[in-house]
Amino acid sequence: MQKTFFYCVSLIITLLFSLSANAWQVGGTYFRSGGSEVKVDHTSFGNRIDSLKFDITCYSSQCDHNPDINTIMYDFVSAVKNDRLYTYRAYTPPPGGCTEQDCRQPEMVDLDDEYSVQSAGMVALRSIILVGFITGIAEEAGSSAVSAITDTLMDKSKNSNSLSTYMITAKVIGGQRKPISMCKVSTGGTCDIEEDVVFTHKSGDRVDSSFRLRDHSDSDLQRQLHIMRSFTSFKMRCRTSITGSGQWRVANLVCYPE
Repeated sequence: MQKTFFYCVSLIITLLFSLSANAWQVGGTYFRSGGSEVKVDHTSFGNRIDSLKFDITCYSSQCDHNPDINTIMYDFVSAVKNDRLYTYRAYTPPPGGCTEQDCRQPEMVDLDDEYSVQSAGMVALRSIILVGFITGIAEEAGSSAVSAITDTLMDKSKNSNSLSTYMITAKVIGGQRKPISMCKVSTGGTCDIEEDVVFTHKSGDRVDSSFRLRDHSDSDLQRQLHIMRSFTSFKMRCRTSITGSGQWRVANLVCYPE
């Protein structure tokens, strides 16, 4: 039975030196794509995964560009197949303090706790579900090749009745990760910006967001869930209100750091 393995602590520490400290959250499922760390989340009904969402942090030179969803999907499939999904947990130093051998604190990372690999609990369960998902796609594709599985996933993502795939892009502003846009894989295979999903950055690290509640379809509910989960991942708490009626209902979020 295929298992999901996690990077060792030394590799995680190496990654910490190369990326912003704000890119990591305890308990998420992550993989690498190019020079970035990407968080993957999903919604499911029973044993069937309905949607995927990738969170990625961009920097000033990259934020004006839509993410390359084909590359990210390929790297996601490759990470699952090659046991390169990983996560973080908070490390609590022993009462007597740390020695150089049992507790290294990355010098360039501003974290309250040292982070190391977590290999049990809900994160491991989510990772196993993703492994099973990719295995099923591989059987459907009739191939174990990463490119063939990626093509099948992309084809499913282009059909919203089969699999909805979203990307939320965040930017580090004043040391805080904040969402700036959300896109969805289109029939053409690109990740098109969801124009009705608006993120507005306010003073005091506050972020306001609004998006249309289009209908009660599974796809719309998945989108709502992904947006709300993203604010939890950004360590923000939100107050939500609904305006309008019928097809014109709009969710309004006012979110502050926890």
